[in-house]
Amino acid sequence: MKNLFARLILIGTVFTAGCEGAMVPLGDADQVQVDQQLIGEWMALDDEQEASVITIWAYNDTEYYLEWIEEGSDPETVQIRAFTTELEGLRFSNVQCIVCDDDEREWFFYRFELVEGNELHVQGIKNKHYRDAMGDMTRSKDVRRYVRRHLDDMDFFEEEIGIFTRVLAEED
Repeated sequence: MKNLFARLILIGTVFTAGCEGAMVPLGDADQVQVDQQLIGEWMALDDEQEASVITIWAYNDTEYYLEWIEEGSDPETVQIRAFTTELEGLRFSNVQCIVCDDDEREWFFYRFELVEGNELHVQGIKNKHYRDAMGDMTRSKDVRRYVRRHLDDMDFFEEEIGIFTRVLAEED
């Protein structure tokens, strides 16, 4: 991958690069209602000014359907299921690839925050935490306990925070 920013933000890369994930989500999909402010199109630019676009729809009252597209020579659309889990005052997106091989249906977790309604800040958990612990856990409550215990660790989250900006619809 081109740089750390791309590894953090390009969610689809997680599913195609062989990164390890968790077998279970942080929580149940029906616990947190869809945040209507997240619905829409969001774009981030990497260091080389190539765009990553995530479009978010409400799938039902508590789950999202996302499509992720990375600009480049061979663009690919990745279809994603997501829902929110609140933990220690933070919001985490539970992310799972929809159309992918069975061995790529793990869960990945991203801390996110909506800033002033038009910026979406996203920060992933480092891959080593899936590999060393969360990847083997079979109960969501164990994954939550692990995440809670490591929230303040300096090496728990990726260093960079991805910043997506809302793409506003052009006026007629």
